[in-house]
Amino acid sequence: MGGQREYVCGFKYCLHPGEKVPSDVAIKDGARYLHPDCKKEKQTRNQIFDIYYKFYKTTEDYHMVRKAIKGFCDTSSSEYVLYVLCQAIHQRVPFKGIFTLGWLVKNDMEIKRKYAAMLTKKATKSLNFENIETKKSEVIEINHEDRKKKSWTDVLFS
Repeated sequence: MGGQREYVCGFKYCLHPGEKVPSDVAIKDGARYLHPDCKKEKQTRNQIFDIYYKFYKTTEDYHMVRKAIKGFCDTSSSEYVLYVLCQAIHQRVPFKGIFTLGWLVKNDMEIKRKYAAMLTKKATKSLNFENIETKKSEVIEINHEDRKKKSWTDVLFS
């Protein structure tokens, strides 16, 4: 009877539809329990929303902005959408509405290149060489011949 409890994920757009959250990995968010990656996704989407309203003081409908951000995060990763928004703010890109962000997410190749470079740099920083095994059974001998420097006559007439 001391089995592990399982919860239904409380994130509306759960990344694991139909899967229950085991109690040992569940993260409590208010009265709900979430998968760890669903919690991160929810936080990232809320961060996009908050940053958008903070820097682009807009009168757009709250629900329309939420729905647009959901659409952007469904087509691209939420981390990428957040990165694009931060780059737009840094470059002082004027927004006429939330869909300008969507256009940048889909079409701005310079931002895509910078994001890919950032991910590559992040991945190489996390590499470690502690778990690499070497084979000592095969010893490779390298023979190096000392060659005398050839003159032009040796090259031409050999």
